[in-house]
Amino acid sequence: MKKRKTYDDQFKARVAREAVKGEKTISEIATQFDVHPNQIMKWKRQLLENVGGVFSRKRGPEVEEMKELIDKLNKKIGEQDKDHQIYPYLLREVEIDRPNKGWAADITYIRLKRGFVHLVAVMDVFSRYIISWRLANTLETGFCCEALKEALERGSPEYFNTDQGAQFTSSEFLSILQGRR
Repeated sequence: MKKRKTYDDQFKARVAREAVKGEKTISEIATQFDVHPNQIMKWKRQLLENVGGVFSRKRGPEVEEMKELIDKLNKKIGEQDKDHQIYPYLLREVEIDRPNKGWAADITYIRLKRGFVHLVAVMDVFSRYIISWRLANTLETGFCCEALKEALERGSPEYFNTDQGAQFTSSEFLSILQGRR
């Protein structure tokens, strides 16, 4: 198993500064530094959120405020977003015994020599046939919707299974899926 990479603060700062400059795309920076684009966006956001502290003479209260914020956020972990509807798992007692009885979709990422891409695939659960797929360099909902539309042009499942990810529970994705009933 491949060991997880760790980065020191100086490296993170250098990568985040590159992202803030805006001279290169996030994908180009990811390739240059061999870091996933999502990680770069996180470091950039952290840099921008904390840049005001550079000019502050007071450090004590800010540290306490940061600790309070971290505690508050840690308490929120696991809480449900009120706008995010949770859907039940419907396939527990269902036997998938023929094509088009159940489809599934999921997202993964593929590491390339010069960066990463995200792959979404819609698959027939019974036959394991890939009905449609799309690649994207961001995790926005659009490429999942395109894959779903193409799959639905080829057939219609009785059940459609995904995880509870933001792409699959977005109003855009659900409206396409519910429009085929």
